[in-house]
Amino acid sequence: MGFGGPADSLVQRRYDDISARPTPCGIVTRSKRDDYQVATHGNAGYLTTKRDYRSERNRPELYDDIVAYVTLGELRTNSGCQGAPLKLLNNELPSTSTGNAYLATIYAEGGVPFGAGGDYLWCVEIGNRNAIDGIPGGLAITPGFVRYPDDAAPSRCWDQTETAWSAFQANELTISGGPGLTESGSFLISVFVRDDNQAGNDPACNNAGNADNCSRKSFVLTINP
Repeated sequence: MGFGGPADSLVQRRYDDISARPTPCGIVTRSKRDDYQVATHGNAGYLTTKRDYRSERNRPELYDDIVAYVTLGELRTNSGCQGAPLKLLNNELPSTSTGNAYLATIYAEGGVPFGAGGDYLWCVEIGNRNAIDGIPGGLAITPGFVRYPDDAAPSRCWDQTETAWSAFQANELTISGGPGLTESGSFLISVFVRDDNQAGNDPACNNAGNADNCSRKSFVLTINP
């Protein structure tokens, strides 16, 4: 596939001084231009220039390559190839009793995983509780981005920007505790997962401007006395 003619509608041709790295590129073409020096390189799937290399930063000539590229996200979207949808795989959480140890792992698949630091971003809502109640006694949630939608000042995962999620990245989410769980009851736990369909800090999942994929599933965790 080239850059020109009808293909422009698919690849969104652009010519850039790559001073900031775009999202991972699927198709790239470059030109040396007047100084006959190629100053644009690939680095782990990203475009970079010679001035990003320590030994080349003080070169006197200006960067003048002409570069046309299309990111993987654009190529996937414009070609209609969306890949597997982002989804949570678990159907239920195991029950337990107070005084016991507990471990449940929640998995996701599909979407566009992050390239490093963990495949997805995670958030959890615990229903019928408030921030003062906190997580049921003896349990821990990792990553621990926990919201309380029924609080007097409700806070929901869907309302949080990607920046708020960004510290809670992992391949999977775990709910663990004990031995010594101290609180019994049935707890409504909703798990939310977000991918990296568009690099950068996107708005909240419920915002029309968000391009990341988001998915959720609700579970009941029963802790018997």
